[in-house]
Amino acid sequence: MTPLPNPNFPWPILMEGVALVAEAEDLRLVAYQCQADVWTIGWGETEPPGAGRPVQPGDTCTKEQADQWLCAGLKERADLVREACTVPPSQHELAAMTSLAYNYGGWKKSSVLRAHNAGDKLAAARAFGLVNKFTDPKTHELVVSRGLTARRARESAFYLTPDGNVPRLSVQAVEAESTLVKSPISQAGTVTVLGGVLTTVTQYSDQVKNVAKDVSEFAVSMHINPGLVLGLMLIGAGLVSVYWRWKQRRGGWA
Repeated sequence: MTPLPNPNFPWPILMEGVALVAEAEDLRLVAYQCQADVWTIGWGETEPPGAGRPVQPGDTCTKEQADQWLCAGLKERADLVREACTVPPSQHELAAMTSLAYNYGGWKKSSVLRAHNAGDKLAAARAFGLVNKFTDPKTHELVVSRGLTARRARESAFYLTPDGNVPRLSVQAVEAESTLVKSPISQAGTVTVLGGVLTTVTQYSDQVKNVAKDVSEFAVSMHINPGLVLGLMLIGAGLVSVYWRWKQRRGGWA
């Protein structure tokens, strides 16, 4: 059984959160290549604090060094998480997001942070599950990792754990993040677009009519059905919106 980091160190997050990170990373005293073929050592360090260079083949360390690196790395991430949070996180929320930041370089773009800052704790907890991919070194494609999926589930549960005697959110389980079609964000975006169209038509009906007239005249001059041109413009706008939403999901930070 892998020993846990020294509890007497000045850890910047709850010790239970430190244990979560340590159990997910596992202690390795000799440099090894992770599933993404990146050289790693200690508790998941790819460039130990103060080393001045990335980990290289043949590098070794002691457990005390690994603990020191982890402590410094978690402090750096915890400070960044606090700075990025417009809604002050609880101790459990801070630890869960620090664990994510320690493992995922793009955490600032994640839905976890966006939902947390919006005050939607359940959405933030669900969003941890989106960040479960790594880049396959052979195909250069994003691949779902079973290990990351399990880690995100633990971080999600830890995020929802109340500090002290604070009542737990009344949920039986954290539901999986919705599909793109059922995504509340996508649905909300659709409603917003429709609302914007209605507002525009209501407040700027003359300008809308002029644009439609210009499009129709252009279509007629090109011997094209005006209705077809307007339809294609709307379809194109919709496809661009859906594409960017898909790209965000695929990158693991939608």
